[in-house]
Amino acid sequence: MPSVKIGTFADGTGTPFQGMRQVSERVFNTPPIQFAPRIGFAYDIFGDGKTSIRGGIGVFYDRFNDDQVLQQVEQPPNLITATANFTTIKDLLATPLSINPAGVNSVDPKLDPTAVYNYSLGVQRDIGFNTVLDVAYVGSLGRHLLQRLSLNAVPYGTRFLPSSIDLTVAGGATPLPDNFLRPIKGYADIQLIETGGNSNYHALQTQVNRRFSSSLSFGVSYTWSKTLTLVDNNNAAINPFIDRRIRNYGRGSFDRTHNFVLNYVYRVPSLSKYWDNAVSRTVFGGWELSGITSFVSGAPSGVGYALVQARDLVGGGGAGVDSRVVLVADPVLARDQRNSVCAHAFAATNTTAQTTAVGGCHLNVNAFRPPTAAGDFGRGNAAKDLFRLPGTNNWDISLFKNFNLAPEGKVRLQYRLEMYNAFNHTQFTGVDTTARFDANGNQVNALFGSYTSAANARRIVMGLKLNF
Repeated sequence: MPSVKIGTFADGTGTPFQGMRQVSERVFNTPPIQFAPRIGFAYDIFGDGKTSIRGGIGVFYDRFNDDQVLQQVEQPPNLITATANFTTIKDLLATPLSINPAGVNSVDPKLDPTAVYNYSLGVQRDIGFNTVLDVAYVGSLGRHLLQRLSLNAVPYGTRFLPSSIDLTVAGGATPLPDNFLRPIKGYADIQLIETGGNSNYHALQTQVNRRFSSSLSFGVSYTWSKTLTLVDNNNAAINPFIDRRIRNYGRGSFDRTHNFVLNYVYRVPSLSKYWDNAVSRTVFGGWELSGITSFVSGAPSGVGYALVQARDLVGGGGAGVDSRVVLVADPVLARDQRNSVCAHAFAATNTTAQTTAVGGCHLNVNAFRPPTAAGDFGRGNAAKDLFRLPGTNNWDISLFKNFNLAPEGKVRLQYRLEMYNAFNHTQFTGVDTTARFDANGNQVNALFGSYTSAANARRIVMGLKLNF
């Protein structure tokens, strides 16, 4: 047979996918009605309406995602995709077709409904000056979250076994295609959609809010939090061969340790109080200053790698079967060193390569080594969340001036000056997180660890608005 047929189903050996059959019109059994209690309370401690304790706890269930259900009708035995090789449009109908093992999905028919447990306990205090202080502990636990587990992955190191070698290829080092090595023959990857995921969110949330009075209102919020997950979305897969609590559990991609936001509106006093005439009222009256200031931690990130000369370090494959770098030192540079260029030390030649990037270096590029195939099978030791990407340091400021063009303000003209990133602070948004190793294990990506992108520079917008 032509080599293109290797890995397809052989003629005369039975009907493919006999192991799959439609046993029910239901994808899974609908769970019974769930009991979801919610309890809350508020207590005025001193009875003077100035200090209160509030708390609550509730259970919230979610329905199964439609996009996960629709995938089930697009796989065998309902849908089988055949391939025609070495043919033309004219001869297509007479060309023998071949069928490859398909990747399929599996759904546990006894799915536990996804549940979120929310709870909070806080204290609110009127501290005077129309200002309220709010301090609360807030928690959220996600249980039975959707994730994927490969049931037909090729274990680490399988391709390196003598029994996996393709003896028809000269050299004796080429493994058979993965579909020959899978535990369940006749299929590619089989992904079980399970409700085995969980997440945890814990936060100290503080707020200070002042109602508008005496020409000023403002709000200050600060959240100190931590979010831990196994996976970040429904279609993400966990490692099928390494304990998920070790390999996959860590900070979620949406985790932000520190989140500080200030908003304010200030009606600037008019100089007409001290110099009352038409000029002072027109030029120096009616000004209003407002803005939003944000200081937010960056998102967690891992580090990937590539090889100059392609090699198989893993010896296996399938959804969730991953390979990670080896960490030998602290991966993050101190803040006072991040403005310098990345320095890559090449051990083999005892030389240093440097590059200038968008604005400096974020990572200690010499803290990483490639994984090895021998013994480790490319697993590496790095966590999924090695460092944080650059955070947000942003000031948006607006300045308004109102002109009364008719008695009693029936016609008003407003001049607007809006400044985004008002102080033109450089806010890096991306870092090159892919190390590239040569055959000797040297890191040769000159941009690795450097900043690759930044948020918009300062933008100024001016306009006129007529109200009538």
